[in-house]
Amino acid sequence: GSKVYALNAENGDVVWSYKTGGFVFSFPAVANGKVYVGSDDRSIYALNAENGDVVWSYKTGGALFSSPAVANGKVYIGSEKPDNTIYALNADNGDLIWSYETWGSVESSPAVAGGKVFAGSNDGYVYALNADTGQLIWRFKTGGKIGESSPAVAYGKVYVGSYDNMLYALKVDTGDLVWNYRSGSAISATPAVAGGKVFFGSMDDVFYSLNAETGELVQRWAIGDINHTAPAIINNRVYVGARNGLYCFGPAPPQEQGAEEQPIHVFFWLGLGGLIIAMLVYFTRRKFG
Repeated sequence: GSKVYALNAENGDVVWSYKTGGFVFSFPAVANGKVYVGSDDRSIYALNAENGDVVWSYKTGGALFSSPAVANGKVYIGSEKPDNTIYALNADNGDLIWSYETWGSVESSPAVAGGKVFAGSNDGYVYALNADTGQLIWRFKTGGKIGESSPAVAYGKVYVGSYDNMLYALKVDTGDLVWNYRSGSAISATPAVAGGKVFFGSMDDVFYSLNAETGELVQRWAIGDINHTAPAIINNRVYVGARNGLYCFGPAPPQEQGAEEQPIHVFFWLGLGGLIIAMLVYFTRRKFG
């Protein structure tokens, strides 16, 4: 749809909604009392988090499927063709600070760390830009488009997937390749990193866990159509959605006395299939519709 909604966290009631001029595929970012979100009407909006009023909007040259990142008073977002640009805007008033044009659509959402902005483009490159000036620091060429796989930054490395079936670990300062791992198909989802491991899904319907330092396979699970879902890590558990449900991986919870012993790792299917299917249909329409 074209609307941005704010819901009551306790009961799900609609607090406010704002209708943009196009479909909203961008995930909102909330910071300093504002909600930042992109639309395929080629605009990024800053909305008042309390009432949904427009604080400012900025028109780019392409649809915005990328989700904004907010850091140090700036909003970073990428645009689609023919614009193919990474933008840095003033978070308070929407003024353009800098822009950097790539050679392909930027669906990847920027990641900001250590004074750098990292983003992938469908030209196959991963870019590291100076967060203040937009100057290119390094770029790394993969063998395919980056798509929606947004970089994850941890342990001095940038982790990102590509449509060449590879997950890459690059040195954060230089962009040099540390390791890569070949999955069974294209990687369009954003990886998650925690506990010395990298977790990601691939279009071969397999969910992977790799050693974050070496890229060696730790574990893999065939769980059905993962599509473009990014995993979330909460309380030492990894959650990922697929067409047939929501899965949870991690240590078993403490058992009550007399309860049957559980294995070290468990595989939960949570009964939220309908919700997850609806979410994944939404993203499938975005990708292929």
